Amino acid sequence: MSPTSTINSLLFSQRSVIRFGGNIFINVPILLQVDGVPLIEEIQNNDISWTTRLALFHSDGMKLGEVTGSKLILTEAGEKAGLEVKFRSRLTYCTLGEKILFEVLRTAAASIVITAELYSPTGVLVRSTGEVPFATYATDSRQIAASPFKDKRIRNTPVGFSVTDAGQNISLGENR
Repeated sequence: MSPTSTINSLLFSQRSVIRFGGNIFINVPILLQVDGVPLIEEIQNNDISWTTRLALFHSDGMKLGEVTGSKLILTEAGEKAGLEVKFRSRLTYCTLGEKILFEVLRTAAASIVITAELYSPTGVLVRSTGEVPFATYATDSRQIAASPFKDKRIRNTPVGFSVTDAGQNISLGENR
């Protein structure tokens, strides 16, 4: 499927509901921030619509690129690594080799679900999948912390999940 087809469009209204990390976010511009760096954002696409932006890093902290909506913008390192954005009906996902880094699934006109395994510039891996609602990991795959937050509704706050202290502290919905 084409990234520009209507069914794969990642545009939504400002009051969209985004499910991520076992929680629901409404009007939260930064869904995930690690040590001050936004990894998953809800950004304005034009005067009436919004989309997602995900920053992609290697485990060593090198920036590989970013995905805004369904558009992949690669760094030289990202090109060499072979990052790809792929599409299926209502699903946009990014791969690095065989590994899926994130999936953005449109479940309704104003509702999306995000799952992700993203590295931060400091090498912290944040994982939020069906098996792991939200947790942080070291580069040696050792779990650092897990979020105690589940089934919360977060509205009108600048940051959803904020991970600090090299993955040790996870806060939700704080004004930072």
